[in-house]
Amino acid sequence: MYLAELTASLRRRWYLLVVGLVLTAVGCLAMTHTVAPAYEAQASVLLIPPANTTSDTGNPYLYLGSLNQAMDVLVRAMNADTAREPIQDAFPNVTFATERDGTTSSPIMIISVVGADPAQTMTALTAIAGSVPGELDSLQRPL
Repeated sequence: MYLAELTASLRRRWYLLVVGLVLTAVGCLAMTHTVAPAYEAQASVLLIPPANTTSDTGNPYLYLGSLNQAMDVLVRAMNADTAREPIQDAFPNVTFATERDGTTSSPIMIISVVGADPAQTMTALTAIAGSVPGELDSLQRPL
């Protein structure tokens, strides 16, 4: 079909074109009011070995492989109810997940937060990332 034929058929059936455009506009407007935007923020946390495991001139990044088990335990601890409940209570409109980064063999945890408000989403991400050292410290304390 040539462009001239398309233009001619649209002129002949102008009322269908107008009805289609109006229905499209109404549908778009209804969707913007029905579906709220969701904001997602992510952070990565890398476990670094303590200074006493490397020499003075040693590169701590060469010793990351020894922390894989510690990262697995830390991720499980962050997903436990005792760690999740205070964050859920402080940010009830936010959902979050902590998981090990599967794309690398390094001990990296990914924290993902989804919320309706961008400021609250970033505040929750900061709070969750800030709770990681405390959770790791509590895991290392003797029972």
